[in-house]
Amino acid sequence: ELGGKFGKQVAEIVWWLTKPKVGLRYDTAAKRDRKYHRNLWEAPRDAVICKLSEKLHNMMTPWSNDKRRVAAMVGEVQHFYVALAEEHQLLIHELEDMTDHLVKEFDL
Repeated sequence: ELGGKFGKQVAEIVWWLTKPKVGLRYDTAAKRDRKYHRNLWEAPRDAVICKLSEKLHNMMTPWSNDKRRVAAMVGEVQHFYVALAEEHQLLIHELEDMTDHLVKEFDL
């Protein structure tokens, strides 16, 4: 349905970036996230561009001032997304700068 509406390329990107719900194939969020992150290493560049852009946007506009949630986001970026950005030579400095900013702003 998505491919018919927006085209095959958009449908493929959405497929790569859709994180499955816990309980369907994974019994914990941690297991699901590990598999999701492994899949992103295999994703086409268009999907990685979308994901890294989304992650940077999320860091620039944290909807929650909950220090725990911001810390989790920063940790995920530091431990996974910066390496993915380096692999694709995309938004490396921007992600690192926003990580540093959030660490200072939230005293992480």
